[in-house]
Amino acid sequence: MITTAAARLARYPRLAGGGVGYGCVALNITVEPADRAVLEGWLRSPSIRSGLAQRARIVLLAADGVGTNEIVERVGVSKPTVIWWKKRYAAEGVAGFQDRPKPGRPQQIDEVAIVLRTLSALRSVWG
Repeated sequence: MITTAAARLARYPRLAGGGVGYGCVALNITVEPADRAVLEGWLRSPSIRSGLAQRARIVLLAADGVGTNEIVERVGVSKPTVIWWKKRYAAEGVAGFQDRPKPGRPQQIDEVAIVLRTLSALRSVWG
């Protein structure tokens, strides 16, 4: 399906420019000043998860006009990863950077059983 540049811009309002042809989406990102402040804060924060900082760096570099291949080299991720996060930011903004639930059954941890097992192991070691 070939879509028009206007339709792509309506779907991804943060994309600037317009690609032509099948599968070609303009990936020039514009970042609002409020979003830029949040993303730059994530880069400076020592306690932010590395994945969020990496996503922020990808989008900020793209917003500064750095090409996809250059971002790949600077950040050390694959080209599809750069394209993925640029598109996700364009569609959802900063809120789209949060991890999504993983498929499969939720992990069930019995914390009481872990503590009891640990204590019984210590008793056997220490007598």
